[in-house]
Amino acid sequence: MYRMLIVDDESWIRERIRYTIDWQRVGIQVAGEACDGEEALKMAEELHPDIILTDIRMPCIDGLEFARILKERGNSAKVIIISGYDDFEYAKKAIQLGAFDYILKPFEDEELINVIAVCTKELDRLKQKEELLERAGNQIKESMAILKEKFLINLVNGYFQSEQQIYSYMEYIGIEYKGTNYICFVVQIDECGSIGPNRDWDEHLAQFAVCNIIRDFVDKLGESELFFLHTGEIICLIFSKNSSDILARQVMSISNCIRRIVRKVMDITVTIGIGRTCSTFLDISTSYREAKKALQFKTYFGADRTYDIKGLDANLRLYNIRPHVLQPLLNSIRISDRRSALQNLDIVVKEATKDSDDLLPVDLKLLYFEITYPMVKIILEENSLIENSLSFSLNFFERLNILQSIDQLKNLLKDTITVIIDCLQKSVSNKKRKVIEKALEYIENHYNEPITMNDVASKLYLNATYFCKMFKDETGETFTKYLMRLRIQKAIEFMNDPTLKIYEIAEKVGYSDVQYFTKIFKSFHGVAPMQYREKIK
Repeated sequence: MYRMLIVDDESWIRERIRYTIDWQRVGIQVAGEACDGEEALKMAEELHPDIILTDIRMPCIDGLEFARILKERGNSAKVIIISGYDDFEYAKKAIQLGAFDYILKPFEDEELINVIAVCTKELDRLKQKEELLERAGNQIKESMAILKEKFLINLVNGYFQSEQQIYSYMEYIGIEYKGTNYICFVVQIDECGSIGPNRDWDEHLAQFAVCNIIRDFVDKLGESELFFLHTGEIICLIFSKNSSDILARQVMSISNCIRRIVRKVMDITVTIGIGRTCSTFLDISTSYREAKKALQFKTYFGADRTYDIKGLDANLRLYNIRPHVLQPLLNSIRISDRRSALQNLDIVVKEATKDSDDLLPVDLKLLYFEITYPMVKIILEENSLIENSLSFSLNFFERLNILQSIDQLKNLLKDTITVIIDCLQKSVSNKKRKVIEKALEYIENHYNEPITMNDVASKLYLNATYFCKMFKDETGETFTKYLMRLRIQKAIEFMNDPTLKIYEIAEKVGYSDVQYFTKIFKSFHGVAPMQYREKIK
């Protein structure tokens, strides 16, 4: 429904226009009337009409001047001029000034309706164009937000090769950071997995709330970015114009404030790891790894603390195992390739300890956790559970506490990998077993229908070839053989009903062709169904 303002110095004309036409029927709401151009300008500002129907000759401000002033003020209403025959040239000037159209006096109602209809069509077109532009703008914003998040993730993971590459990407997505010193800290929600059933906070809601608390503090330090890589962990980057020492002290201070506020407001705790400051974008990944490294001290000293890597034991080594070194090991574990995993483990340990001849026991523990942490994440992703987890934990932690050498560390890591791969294989086996159980249940309920292996695979959302192999591995026979055997077993059960003929039994077990049924039956029992029935009477 578009809003229309009627402007004419003669009241009877205004009333005629307003009341002799059913404006609602043509999608128009009459928003008001004005007796001259001056009053019309005020009403245009107040009522924001879409269409203004105005006489061209009026006292004070005439229609021509009215159209000019509207245009100057940036009013987007469509102006339709009502003109007498003598005013025709005058009306054309109004069109040049931006009036949408004109109509000559005297006019019939239908003429006016037609002019208004053309006007509303144009308004519809402009509205549609505006909506399309708005949608396109929103899509661009969403795309840019996704690209920005991808950029930040790549930045902290160290995937960029040079500063120039980083600057080029930033220019491409339209972002700029004006700071001269940068720092990363990671806020980890303690016991995030237990939030929900036993707490008032849902995991994602808790993450969102903590994020808001962090933002209240970091916004005071300069430009900042908050984002997530893992549930329960908030990564914060700060781009500051302050010196590195001042920035480091500020982050340490706000970290303690963040923990205190989260504990007070949300009744949960967070642990914070802080990396070192840096002055290049390329080194932000190092600051991130240091922040993650600092968080690992939670294992030794507890949660609800702030761990600043700069203030930790100066003799403690930071291994900073690059993702491209660790990834082949994780890939081998993911596909349960034990031999490849152990080979890749040697490469990882060699790379991590190449400059270390005198590792302390605490260094060995830290390296163990750095290598095994992403392995445990694989288990969690697969929803697997380590059997006898208590004895597993006790045994491995006993060995971890007495580590004295790299060789002992390697042996412990090899045993850990073996347990994890066994766990994953059992998990895969259990998943396969459950899938086949569902398949057998479906076959049991539909054996009397013309089902195929593809039908069952489709019901289970599996690739037919993969399902075929899985079925044989789990049952010991092909899908076709299993279905035939089941149907013949069911046929024998039906034979106990003397009222059923052989062709009826065949149909009941999914065979419309009795001769084919007989052939299959003989392949299992060596005799035709009729002979078999006689034998079991």
